[in-house]
Amino acid sequence: MVAMGGGPEAPLRQGETRRHLLLCVLPWPEKDAEKSIAAIKDEFPNLDVHYIPEPFFEKHEDRGKVAVPEELQKHADFIATLSWLPETTSKVPNLKFIQCFSAGINLLAEHPVYKDSDIPFTTASGVHGPQIAEWVVMTDLIHSHRYLTLYEAQKQKEWQQAKGMDIEDRVGKRVGILGYGSIGRQGKSRSFLYTSSGFVYSSKDLARVAKAMGMDVIAYTASPRPTPESRRDDGFIVPGTGDPDGVFPSAWYSGTDKESLHDFLRQGIDLLVLAVPLT
Repeated sequence: MVAMGGGPEAPLRQGETRRHLLLCVLPWPEKDAEKSIAAIKDEFPNLDVHYIPEPFFEKHEDRGKVAVPEELQKHADFIATLSWLPETTSKVPNLKFIQCFSAGINLLAEHPVYKDSDIPFTTASGVHGPQIAEWVVMTDLIHSHRYLTLYEAQKQKEWQQAKGMDIEDRVGKRVGILGYGSIGRQGKSRSFLYTSSGFVYSSKDLARVAKAMGMDVIAYTASPRPTPESRRDDGFIVPGTGDPDGVFPSAWYSGTDKESLHDFLRQGIDLLVLAVPLT
């Protein structure tokens, strides 16, 4: 079972005596998590937190290979992880749920603990939007403002004014977001921004930033979204970000056939964002 929030009740709070164990196996130094761990323990005094740094492996098949003491697994009530899971559910008899630090669950989808148990999995779907939007806008501005060319000239101490004459401001440009529904945030999906600079991950949060920059936003979804209710995003959204009510696009397009897609692509799009399922 996968959820974006909720799940079993939170650890016991002040005044209760039974202790719980949160086992964290994550690919960041423990010192980077100290403030978060302190905040969690302050909120839940009956919660013990054990943090095990996982080496970051570049190869997919090497991820999750971490030596976690069986005694810790045996007493763990909650697990926070990116790629590690216990070999079997018999190793974690007290486990109540697993919090994945990724937006999707596809990295763990073939693991027996995921496939063959009823332990709830929660994901971090929705939390990455602000950072992704910043990356998308940064990449687009680097390309449209010829930053790399001008930076090289600066390093060479060359004044090349002509190379700065063909930059393009973003005001009045149009962003087309293909995949404006919640699927762009789900487990087996990836999103890309395409420019001549290459591909980068993107998300619906781009619409908010693009509108603030004076750009027009149009959206494409598989199914029609004709009403305000159908355009709402009911997934988790970082407060103050995203487009929960679906108000930023000036026009909506939809369809699963090639002609509908081509109609969308003919709308004078300057920047195309793909937020579609990986499959």
